[in-house]
Amino acid sequence: MYSRLLIVVSLLSAGCAFDGADSSSWASAPHTTSRCEVTGTAALPGAEAASGTITGGDTGATGSWLHDSPVGGVILATPDFITCRINGSKLADVEGTAEVDGVPGYTYRIHVQDRGTPGGTVIHEGTPVVETLTATRSYRHHHARWTDAVLPITEDMARVTIPAELPVTVGAPGTGRADLVFTRADTGDTTRCRYRGNGRRDRGGDRYVLTRCVGRSGSPEVVAGDEVDVTALTIHVQSGDEHSSGCRGGETTVTLDLDVLPLSIEPSQPDYYEIRVFSPDGTDYFDAAGNLEGGDLTITEF
Repeated sequence: MYSRLLIVVSLLSAGCAFDGADSSSWASAPHTTSRCEVTGTAALPGAEAASGTITGGDTGATGSWLHDSPVGGVILATPDFITCRINGSKLADVEGTAEVDGVPGYTYRIHVQDRGTPGGTVIHEGTPVVETLTATRSYRHHHARWTDAVLPITEDMARVTIPAELPVTVGAPGTGRADLVFTRADTGDTTRCRYRGNGRRDRGGDRYVLTRCVGRSGSPEVVAGDEVDVTALTIHVQSGDEHSSGCRGGETTVTLDLDVLPLSIEPSQPDYYEIRVFSPDGTDYFDAAGNLEGGDLTITEF
């Protein structure tokens, strides 16, 4: 027989282990899997407490779950299967058989929503948009003028894909240079991606091609095609073909359609936990549900 004291001690111990970061992440594409695990402890209003680990695979689930209730008694649950889903958050559903105060024949359902580590933060994805960025180098009257493109960031940060090329829509790049400069959200440092014109002998061409991205020493390497979360991004045309007959009024203009995913950072909400227990005759016996007042439930995909 499991005692209430053991569960309370387990919850208090888990409460000392909270940290300030979300330690798990899944791919954003919604999907369902049985190859996953739910583990942890939960304290609900009314002195309801639970703890355990349930691990799923291709042929079912293993482990055990203990729910201690002043109303429903001590419920020892054995899983038959577990289903985990990712759809903006991490969800798990478990079903199986249970004993209540040592009496077998009961069945149960458990639903868990893992909303991140207590005290941490969660990144929420907004609606993807396409931003058209235009940057120009002007050569009028022998006075160089620059108009940089600045990415509008409407949330805390934005996820972008580093382009391999910057298309030239007015004039020509020659063998000149253009820069894409951004501030990384994860490290806070500034990275400069350098592009060279695909012309010959300072003349012609129709695009700037990425040569290298340089950031702070020790920062993650960035190459074309990488997805990067940024808090600022600009495009600057440093030099181009000043004499190309294609230059309208003497300028080189880059126009880039950039796919942008707005991202907002919010404090993580308490995990959600729900259990329903059914008597041997199939009628409702007991249920408890709510946001956690303590503990942490973690869902992991294998």
